[in-house]
Amino acid sequence: MNKTLADLKRDLQIGDSLTLIEAPTMPNHKYLNLKRYIVRKQGNGVYLNIDKEAKTGSFLEFINAKLTAYDGKTIETYRHGVRPITEDEARIMANAPTRRPENAEKIKLEIMSDTNGSWYLDKKYYSELGCSYLFESGGTRHFNYHDKTITDQQLKGELELKYLIK
Repeated sequence: MNKTLADLKRDLQIGDSLTLIEAPTMPNHKYLNLKRYIVRKQGNGVYLNIDKEAKTGSFLEFINAKLTAYDGKTIETYRHGVRPITEDEARIMANAPTRRPENAEKIKLEIMSDTNGSWYLDKKYYSELGCSYLFESGGTRHFNYHDKTITDQQLKGELELKYLIK
């Protein structure tokens, strides 16, 4: 039975042990199959240490509910998801003010005079369409220019860590 992130934060207590049983993105993780104890809690995660009496340790962060899975016995944390851009997003990008043929001469003049008025036109354009992430970073999504994908912090990606609770 899946439980919520709030349940996880409530259920975990100082002194509980967690054993890292899977780390596909880090196969040689130094704590793999090693029991560690919760030595400290805070709102967005817990501190783990081999010594049950320690006061500090390595931090296990629970980024958000969509990237954390909990069933009462195991905790799974996931990386941010990556998806291809949609047709609508591609169309929006293709129609940006700086990509329109009627603005080509203006862009050329701005490049030669080292001004950036067209940058503000694009910024406004993307903002008005609710797609600021296609133009600049910030928020929970951003556009990856090198492979034309969207990294989305609200989309579950590949498994990063899996812990067994005892």
